[in-house]
Parts: sequence; structure tokens; C-alpha cells
Amino acid sequence: MIRRFTLVALAGLFCVAAVVDTASALTRAQAICVRGARSKARDDLKAARDAIRANLNTQYGICLNDKTGCVTECVNDQNTCLVGPQTAIKACRVTCSDANREATTACRDVPPASQVQCVEDAQLANFNCGQDCVAAQQGAVIECNGLFNDCLETCSQ
Repeated sequence: MIRRFTLVALAGLFCVAAVVDTASALTRAQAICVRGARSKARDDLKAARDAIRANLNTQYGICLNDKTGCVTECVNDQNTCLVGPQTAIKACRVTCSDANREATTACRDVPPASQVQCVEDAQLANFNCGQDCVAAQQGAVIECNGLFNDCLETCSQ
């Protein structure tokens, strides 16, 4: 019986050691590599978005048989119109991120059993805050898009 208990205890220790070894944090080099990969992915996504936008604008011109540059003017006007709402959204989201950082930092002072829930609540509040930022500018964005559509209609005449 004692041998069986010892064998089970050793097997348990081996399993714990194996799990602890595989659950370790990333090394500094790995963390730098992951950060670099994420940064490259963000850059690639931005480049892809820019290429898609340029292609879409070209397609608008083809669809409307635009020879005068009217579509380009509409696109430029829309981009100018959207600067205000987009700037406001970005500024609002910075405020959300700052509040999230403070709330997450405050979670360190919460009892350990409640820390995960505290961080989850902070993340949910950050998400809701970001949604509120977009919702606050929704009217202005809709107005810009309506003006853009009206402008495109003039290009097709």
C-alpha cells in the first residue's frame, strides 16, 4: 500500500513538473518576436485596407464612367468630412484606454480571488466605452456618408 501511494505521489509530481515547464512565460526573445509579428500584421492590414480603398475608388469611377475626376473629388470631400468624427472617436478611445489602465491597475489591490473578475469588469467597461465613442459620432458619420452618396449621384449625371 505504501509503495502504491509513493508511486502515485511520484507520478503526480512528475505531471505537475511537466505542466509547470510547459506553462512558463515567454522568453524575452520570444516576446520581442511576438510583438514584432503583431506589429507587422498591423502594418500589413493597414496596407491592405489602403489598397482596397484605392481599388474601390477606382471602381466607383468605372461604374459611373467618370472622366472628370468627380468621384475623386467626392472621395476627398468624404475623407475631409470624416476627419472630425474619426478624430473625436480616437480621442475618446484614448480616454477609455486610460480609464481601463487605471481600473486594471486598481485590480491589484483587490483580493486575489476577485482579481480575474475585476480585470474582466475593467475590460468590459473599456469595450462599452469604445462602443459609446463610436455611437456618439454616428450621426456625423451618417451625415458624411449621405453627402458622399449625394455627391456620387451628381457624378453619374
